[in-house]
Amino acid sequence: MVRRTPKGNFDGEQETIGDALITHHFVEAPGAVIPIRWHYVENDKKDGETILFLHGNPESWHSWEPQIEHFGSRYHIIAPDLKGYGQGDKRPGDWRWENCAEEMLALLDQIGIGNFHIVAHDRGCVLADYLGGNHPERV
Repeated sequence: MVRRTPKGNFDGEQETIGDALITHHFVEAPGAVIPIRWHYVENDKKDGETILFLHGNPESWHSWEPQIEHFGSRYHIIAPDLKGYGQGDKRPGDWRWENCAEEMLALLDQIGIGNFHIVAHDRGCVLADYLGGNHPERV
C-alpha cells in the first residue's frame, strides 16, 4: 500500500479507496463548551450497518484506509478525525475523555447515525469504552 501525505480537504470532496467511494465532510455538532467542528469521511454505502472507526495517536482517519477498502463494500463507514487530530477541531474546550466521547456521540446524532459498531485502537479505544459503557443501546 502506498501512503500519501495528508492534505487539506473540502466539504464534499470525494476520493476512492479500493472500490469504496468516500466523501469528506465538515460539520459542527454540539460541544460541552462551544460547538465542535468535525472532519470525517463516509463511504457511499448508506444502507448497511455502520462501522465507526476511531483512530489512535498521532493519527487521523487515514490510518483506516486498509479497513475502509476491505469493509467499504459491505458496511456504511464513518471515520472521523478525533478532536484535536487531523483536520478536526483543536480549539480550547473540555478535553476529558468522557466528554470527548459525548461530543463524538453528538456528531453521530448530528449526521443521523443511530446504532453502530466500533473499531478502535490506541486513543480511540478510550472513547470506544466510554461510548459502549455509557450508551450500550447504540453500540
